[in-house]
Amino acid sequence: MQRLVNAEIRNKLSRKTIMNILGTFRALLKRAQTWQYQVKVFRYGDVSLPPEEIPVTARSYTPAESLQLIEAAPSLKWKVCFALTAVLGLRCGEVLGLAWDAIDIPGRWLQVRQSVVEGQIQTVKSKNSRRDLHLPEYLVNLLNAYRSAEWRENKWNLLFTNHRNKPYHANRVREFVFNPLRDRLGLGEGALHAFRHGAATAQLQAGASIVTVKENLGHAKIETTMRYTHAISADQREAVNKLAALFETQRAIPAEFCGVLRRNERLSA
Repeated sequence: MQRLVNAEIRNKLSRKTIMNILGTFRALLKRAQTWQYQVKVFRYGDVSLPPEEIPVTARSYTPAESLQLIEAAPSLKWKVCFALTAVLGLRCGEVLGLAWDAIDIPGRWLQVRQSVVEGQIQTVKSKNSRRDLHLPEYLVNLLNAYRSAEWRENKWNLLFTNHRNKPYHANRVREFVFNPLRDRLGLGEGALHAFRHGAATAQLQAGASIVTVKENLGHAKIETTMRYTHAISADQREAVNKLAALFETQRAIPAEFCGVLRRNERLSA
């Protein structure tokens, strides 16, 4: 097993990927034991693994950057698509899988129930991804304008279809629509998913609880949501400010003492 790990390290696979491979092997070996095969299930402690990677902070669009991308979109269709992604924090496949049947304009909500993967409509990623989201007036106005001006009817009732009136491939959207727009605006690196990170961060900064943000994003675990957010809580700011104030207070004591000494020296002279 160690030789397998060493080979994967030479192939520059990440620690997480190697752990996933080992997990699959352990599951296979355990199943083989239940079938009465004489095999030994290895322990993770018996294998030397590569060190933990330093986590890379994911790109997160600020509200100003998101609005810049939305307003500069090449058509009303993409303006609506990017706005839904930025405001609601939808995954790319989820926004491409939105159908009018899942949107209630008078009630101002939409349901996330399906996704588009490689141009194919399928159910969402997990049961937690199934969620109902509020539609603010900004999105309602955009949706109404788009449906009356640009939307093309299709057999799936999807909001967004390609020139053949079929579901989009997300990679095509990134390659031919989003990335050129981002580069033209000079926003540097950042994928469509940065809208989602930005939505999570903005919601927290606006005062939403981490549980609410988790539910809005459709995450199963709060730990995942925490990785998506790049906001500093009020409690964190208060704690650091208090510590800095303590430093300032302590710094002022020797400075004041030195001032007293100088005054005494002048008086004695």
